Parts: sequence; C-alpha cells; structure tokens
Amino acid sequence: MSKFDRTGPTYRDFVAALGRFASGSENRDIGSVFPRVVLAWGESDYLLGRTADFIREQWHGLTGVGATSVEAGDLNAERFREAALQTSLFDSDSLYVVRRAEKRADLPKLLSLIPAFANKEKVPHQSLGGRFLLLYNKAKVPVDLRREVSRINGVEIPCVEPGPGEINRFLSALARKYHIDLNADAIALMLECFGRDLVRLDNEIRILSLLFPNRAEPLTVADIAPHVGLIREDEIFALDNLLVGRQWSRAQLFLTELLNRGESPIAVLGILARHCRNALHIGEAGNVRGGSDAGALASRLRLPFSVVRSYTSYVGSMKASTFRQALAACSEADIKLKSARISDGMVLNRILETLESGSQGRFQ
Repeated sequence: MSKFDRTGPTYRDFVAALGRFASGSENRDIGSVFPRVVLAWGESDYLLGRTADFIREQWHGLTGVGATSVEAGDLNAERFREAALQTSLFDSDSLYVVRRAEKRADLPKLLSLIPAFANKEKVPHQSLGGRFLLLYNKAKVPVDLRREVSRINGVEIPCVEPGPGEINRFLSALARKYHIDLNADAIALMLECFGRDLVRLDNEIRILSLLFPNRAEPLTVADIAPHVGLIREDEIFALDNLLVGRQWSRAQLFLTELLNRGESPIAVLGILARHCRNALHIGEAGNVRGGSDAGALASRLRLPFSVVRSYTSYVGSMKASTFRQALAACSEADIKLKSARISDGMVLNRILETLESGSQGRFQ
C-alpha cells in the first residue's frame, strides 16, 4: 500500500491545525490562546521542524520571550513537574519544546502531573503553569498519550506530508512564504527535479527568492531552469559575506571557482545584484544613522538579523553612488552575458571592481 493511501489525517489537516493557531493568536490573552500541551506528531522531520518554528513564533509574538528546547531524555519527572506547575506571579511564561518525545515511554505519566481545569477561561492566568510542545516523531500516537493530551485540553497537530494531489498546493504556498510565485510549468519542473523531498524543495525555493527579489510576475521555467539544483544557499551567503568584508580578491577567486565548476553566470549575477539592492535599501532606510529598526529591516529584506547588522558598518563606509553604479553594471552584465562574446568572468568581475572603487566614503 502506498504511504499516501490514508484513511487518517492528511496534509490538509496539518494546514488546518496551523491555521487555527494563527487565527487564535489574534486574541492576546495567553491563557485562552495557548493550550497547556501541543502534540505535533508524524514521521516528517520537515513538518515537525516547521511546526516548531511556527509555534515558537506564535509564542514569542504573545509573550515577547523565547522558548526553551529540551531533549525528552533529559526531562525527568521532577524537572517536568517544576515546569508544569510553574505558578508564581513573578515567573515569566515559559514554553518548553520537547524534542524526540517518542523516546519517553512514560510521557503519559508525566502529562498526568498537569491538572485539568473544567473552564480554563476562569482560571487565573498565573496558575496555568508552563506550556509544552511535544515533537513526537512517530506515525501513530499511543492511546494513553492521546487520552492525557485530551484530558488537559491539549491540541494535536498531525505532521502529514502532502500526497500526490496536494504537493502542487504545498509548493505554491511555500513559494508565497518566500515572496515569490511559480507558474504551473515551473512547479512541474521543481517536482521533476526534486520529487516530494520537502527539505530540498524548501531550500531551492529559498534560493530562488534570493535570486529573484521583488519579482511581481510568476517565475517561469525559463527563469528558474538555469538555477535549479546549482548554487547552494551557503555559497550565496559566503559570496555576500566576502563582499561585506571588503575581501575583494577573495570574492573574485570565489566567483571564478563558481564559474569554473559550471555554475550559471546569470545565477551569480543575481547574487551580486541582490547584494547591491540590499545595501541601498539598508542605507536609504537610515539604518546606518540609527533611524531604522534593524529587526524590522531584517524581516522586510528576508535576511538574518546578523547579516543586516554586518551590512550596517559596511554600508556606512561606502558611497551610495557606488552601489547604484554597481547595480547599473549588473544590468549591463545581464545583456552582455546573454549576447556578447566576452568571458563571463570578465563581465562579472567588472561589478566587483565597481564596488571596490567606492569602498572609501560615506553613504549619502
């Protein structure tokens, strides 16, 4: 029998469960929004990880504090009881993300330590205690565990991967998450290349979002074919970090290595163009003068906070005109790479030379 011939929960149930969480977070009262226990179960490491990230984000949005990760094997009864019965008015709210929960055969017994309230809305907020997200990497949940989760008004999230009839919808939603769109043929190409490997699909979509920022129209096969399965995400950030560090010679060597091993020059050009745009966005937002919140800027640019922070010093010592000239050089390179009989390396190195020439100055 196929793994997708199911009579149990489906990927649609997974989406619906996360949707209920998202809609519930509009209510800012933690006691009524966040259950005592969330049981995320299933054999998909990818969806379990995605669920953990999602629940962490919801928790941080409600409380302003992060979650605590713990291995199930390290969570003894005494430690669990202390976390579950946290009742002090002076204790901050806590969410414990319990990894490899399936390793604890006594998990139902641990959950039995959590009292059940007939009407949680009437219970003082501070008496609700800690919350737990249990990541249970198994295809089925034992009856006694499910009974305990139900007893304390817990929530189950079935992490079931999309079947053949759902994978296109999954890929479209994944692309929108990274602020790009794929047409039907582009989706078909992605599935042809990577099948239903959700981790690989996520990585490839993330890379496409870095190569095609602010793209309004859906990406086509012609757009993505030169890039699919080639430059890795860590290499994109490696080249970017060399530029931010003004390591021009090393950046040229790295660029040459990418081309020599057969990477698409158009893909490398996309990295350089995005670098120039990011620098202009950060500089023009006034971040180098303390006029913009780095966290908000990182979210808008879809970059890690550490990357935006590294750009701050870099942009502050570069002329704005340098990035505009380099971006113009990117446009010229796009034409030359597609038509002129000039070495790809020479065309792309011209952009690096433009950046290096303006490495002394002030953004204005």
